[in-house]
Amino acid sequence: MKSATRPSRIGALALIVLLAGATRCASWRQEVKPLPALVAASRDSAWDELLRLRRAAPRLASYASIRVETGKSKQSFKATIATDERGRLRVDAFSPMGTAAFTLYVDGDEATMVDHVNRTWWKGPFPVAAKSLGLPDSLGAHAVVMLAFGLPAWSLESKSRDGAASQNGVSYVVQREGLEEAEGNGWRARFEPASYPASRVTISTADGSRAMTVRHLEAGEASRDVKPPRIEPSYRCCVEPVGWGHTER
Repeated sequence: MKSATRPSRIGALALIVLLAGATRCASWRQEVKPLPALVAASRDSAWDELLRLRRAAPRLASYASIRVETGKSKQSFKATIATDERGRLRVDAFSPMGTAAFTLYVDGDEATMVDHVNRTWWKGPFPVAAKSLGLPDSLGAHAVVMLAFGLPAWSLESKSRDGAASQNGVSYVVQREGLEEAEGNGWRARFEPASYPASRVTISTADGSRAMTVRHLEAGEASRDVKPPRIEPSYRCCVEPVGWGHTER
């Protein structure tokens, strides 16, 4: 009887852990209002509409699958991505069990990275964080997240000619359904397929040494503002993480 009871208890415990992880993962996700697909009569009118959406400073959120490549290192994980009218960014990455693994929070040029597995945290300039996280360090955090959702990096007024647009040193290739490519100083972005809202976006350094691919599973207009993460008193300060922590599936 003991040999039969013990496995059942182990199985029950594993189920509880899995359910707890799934519940915690779900707690970071928020209800989103679906974004209407971009439907434009021409590539140039599509650009005008994308700029209008960008100028509205949208509050957006997504539950996504993310893949990061930095040199020979590769990580894949699920995460929530959120931004708001103030341009704040928060990314909560999850472990394979669905528990909190890593949090990135950016307000202006200041980034906070929290490694929940190793119980450490770090605060400093976003370009320093970007290098560690596989992102181009020549782009601001708000520009990165706007591109990740399929919008222009900035809201500056500009015109498109036959689907080719330029803005603040960034060149764009535009289709009627949305952005297809974007390229700036030291970085490039590919949108597969060209669409808004974006489905799959890869943002990489120009030399390909760092790249992040975001595949949106559930994206839309966010239901709440972005808040800074709570840092537990027991977490050690000033430890700069390497990569996205223990998120690998």
